[in-house]
Amino acid sequence: MTRLLFVLLAILPLPVFADAKSLASIEKTKELAEAVMTDVGNNAMLKGLALLKPYVMFSESEFNAQMNNVSTQLPVMDQHYGKSLGYDFVSKELIGDTLVKYIFLQKFERHLMTWHFIFYKPKDKWLLNTFYFNDDSAALFLR
Repeated sequence: MTRLLFVLLAILPLPVFADAKSLASIEKTKELAEAVMTDVGNNAMLKGLALLKPYVMFSESEFNAQMNNVSTQLPVMDQHYGKSLGYDFVSKELIGDTLVKYIFLQKFERHLMTWHFIFYKPKDKWLLNTFYFNDDSAALFLR
């Protein structure tokens, strides 16, 4: 089966970066990731992803294009995976005081997906650096 992958990387000009909201603490990064996963786990993936919109480091049109891409994949996911049954928190990984990564499992009736959220702290605020999801659960065992 084709791997589903939604990668959003911050590779845009600096003026776009200025528009992205930051988070005041590492606890707020976890709260944001959990809020997304709460919606995702309740079969509201687009609603959950929309929570990230103020924090992404690329233009609104690029974000909307990614949302449209996900929207077209949802019927295929429903057909192959079944309904979402919720999510589990897997891990939090810190690299110094600069990076934090959260991994979650989204459980479906017939499959699962892994969700990854990476936040970066250049100075005193946290920025959403990258988030993605895919159906490669085997990669979790290679960590």
